[in-house]
Amino acid sequence: MSHISSGSCIKFKKRTNEPNYVHFQATKSGCYSNVGYIGTRQVLNLAKGCQFPGIIIHEIMHALGFLHMQSSFDRDKYVEILWENIEPGNAGQFEMMGDNVVSHMGGEYDYSSIMHYAGKSFSQNGKLTIKTKDPSKQNVIGNRKGMSKEDKQKLNYMYECT
Repeated sequence: MSHISSGSCIKFKKRTNEPNYVHFQATKSGCYSNVGYIGTRQVLNLAKGCQFPGIIIHEIMHALGFLHMQSSFDRDKYVEILWENIEPGNAGQFEMMGDNVVSHMGGEYDYSSIMHYAGKSFSQNGKLTIKTKDPSKQNVIGNRKGMSKEDKQKLNYMYECT
């Protein structure tokens, strides 16, 4: 939370009696959150294996309204999704969204986004599921060190931070 706050105008506070809030839990399997405001209690799950700063930032960014970078409407210009290598039942993680759903908010496709999966994410066979069209970017995708410069710019744009 401090990482996100330090790069944006987003401030987090402990819930008192607000009806709409993000509830952090670690009781189920998986790392997940709904995308954006849902108008009620919103679960952000961080089960065993999810409790690392980069994963937590990624999930909070979902709660703040960010989709996966590889779901971008223009992703086919930048990456190739290797569907045959994706674990059964996880193809939805790579679904491409239209430009009416995803916006770059004045920026561009960001290989270094905290919201971009790594090359072998959800691989069923140890092979790539995402291959960058620019080979020099293959080891850039999957950043879990922190928000990229562009992530911060997009977050500030979305929340009208000055």
